[in-house]
Amino acid sequence: MCLLRPIPLPALQPRSSCFPH
Repeated sequence: MCLLRPIPLPALQPRSSCFPH
């Protein structure tokens, strides 16, 4: 799931953001 901004959600994985940490 690609989000515009990295939002820390307990339901979604921490690496489910478009921005690679």
